Amino acid sequence: MPMPALTKEDLKQAMIEAEHDSEKSHHNWVIDKKIPVSLILAILVQTFLFGWYASTLDGRIVALEKALPNTTGELMKLQDARETQGLTLQKHSDQLDQILAILHKQEDRVLGKSMKPEQ
Repeated sequence: MPMPALTKEDLKQAMIEAEHDSEKSHHNWVIDKKIPVSLILAILVQTFLFGWYASTLDGRIVALEKALPNTTGELMKLQDARETQGLTLQKHSDQLDQILAILHKQEDRVLGKSMKPEQ
């Protein structure tokens, strides 16, 4: 069975009625007795817990901001100590190289004398 053809006026009227029903339903929104109390309590508890979490998070951020200058100072001290240790290590390495060179000379001298044929 073919569907009756809709005219432009019919479509226009249907859209106006749908719009009117939509506006009417938005203005008459009410809390119904069909909403379970447990759902309302769950939403309230979640809202309270979110507020509590946000306040503790704020407290943690404030504590970290207060500790930041101390941490920065300690970091600078550690960097200075690392640079000093690097310089000291380089000096020790140079001294060990000098000692090794002296020992090689001594070894060459000792081995050189023992390798010479006796006269």
